[in-house]
Amino acid sequence: MTKRNWVFPTGDERWKNEAKATDYNFQPKLDSDVVNTQSSIVNAESSLGAWNVPKSLAQVKSDPICSSAGCTQFKHPEVESHPMDYFVPNFGQDQDIKNTLADEKIASKVVGKHWKFPTGDDRWKNPARDVDYNFAPELDSQIKDSLANTKYAESELGPLKIAGLAQRKSDPICSSVGCPKTKAQ
Repeated sequence: MTKRNWVFPTGDERWKNEAKATDYNFQPKLDSDVVNTQSSIVNAESSLGAWNVPKSLAQVKSDPICSSAGCTQFKHPEVESHPMDYFVPNFGQDQDIKNTLADEKIASKVVGKHWKFPTGDDRWKNPARDVDYNFAPELDSQIKDSLANTKYAESELGPLKIAGLAQRKSDPICSSVGCPKTKAQ
């Protein structure tokens, strides 16, 4: 048994989480260019009057056609800058490839083993392609019973009124991952 002491780099800077040390400013000061522009607008409007730009000339909402990555569907046509689709002669298999294949045959004879590539082997087969998925499965017996009981109850008592008891719309606070925890939880 060796007498070795483990040394863990717990205080090492390599393991420091920069995000925890960052003081995020959620209301940063405006850039000096923005401040200067806003000041120039105020000065111009005070001496020349308020701007009355018709909404038809100003973009006041986000353009739904373009994403934040920019407009990609209205690109300029590509210009061919060099010759394309030209004839490429076929001189057959490269000499280096021929030599490599010949060397492999000799090496296989020397060692007595041959390459087996698993192209038709089941190890490389995707089992999901063989599954016949049932996209309209038969309901479970308990679900069938529950639906039958609901139908019977509604025929005897009238339609079920659950408008105030059931959540029919998505809760905007919660995502599909779940609801954020509050301090009370």
